[in-house]
Amino acid sequence: MKKHILIMVSLALLTLGSAGFAGATTLHTGQTAVLHFTIPSSFDSDFTALLDILATTPGGGATVKVEGTTVGTLAASAIPATTSFNIKDNIVAFYAMGGGTILDVSVTAASLMDLGTSVLTLEHVYTSSAAPEPGTAPVPEPATLLLLGTGLSGLALWGKRRKADV
Repeated sequence: MKKHILIMVSLALLTLGSAGFAGATTLHTGQTAVLHFTIPSSFDSDFTALLDILATTPGGGATVKVEGTTVGTLAASAIPATTSFNIKDNIVAFYAMGGGTILDVSVTAASLMDLGTSVLTLEHVYTSSAAPEPGTAPVPEPATLLLLGTGLSGLALWGKRRKADV
């Protein structure tokens, strides 16, 4: 069941943005694996960039770098575990340097490790507001006012009849 959920989440992430995958690799102490991700040549200013690395790192401490800049390390894990990194700032810097469309991520093992599937997800961030535009006043619907008037008239007549009966 958990495997199916993981597959569904992975497919959903693929449909939301540009994503790339790298295959499984075994790394020995000091070895480095370089992952190449194809990204758009330009991107809007509102976006998120998440790098998810699946790895088994019993000794922990594997260093993760994006285009030569360290973004963090992988925690020790005897079973495959995913570590997420927010790399929006790295991608913004990559674009500022005229980086192109291939983003390089390197993982250097501190001890024996198995590097699984890695996913880079870029998503546009869309925001909305329910506030009316400045300078415009809401216009009530005539039918609503008619219904309100009819109800108030009915209450007034009912009150008069009740007074007259007493």
